[in-house]
Amino acid sequence: MVFSPVTLKRLVDAGGLTNVGAEMDPSHLMWQGMDIVASIKWLGPLVFHAAAKDATLCAGADIRGVLDTSFTRVPADAPDKVPTGYGFWCNAWPENPAWKFVAVGNGNDVPYWTEFLRALAETRTWP
Repeated sequence: MVFSPVTLKRLVDAGGLTNVGAEMDPSHLMWQGMDIVASIKWLGPLVFHAAAKDATLCAGADIRGVLDTSFTRVPADAPDKVPTGYGFWCNAWPENPAWKFVAVGNGNDVPYWTEFLRALAETRTWP
């Protein structure tokens, strides 16, 4: 339903919603190829919260694309399964993924993160 700034704004506008906004998790927009700073500025006060989470495209993107469908479900009886708390198990990462989450700074550099923080500061109305 909501997977981009445009679809979030469409939801808010269609529902006349006043208490719905975004947690700006840049990593999810990164692997989709979006401009995170432009997204923050476009959403403005609809950004309710932000996380510092980095991502990087991998060699697998050349054949999988960013909508990588090669993630698989971990069987419930797998010895190294990780419970999610909802009766399901995590997905297993493919050997050659299109993208992966990485520690802040291992995907984007300091100037990128500086612009990210600046955009948040400029568009957010703080109490």
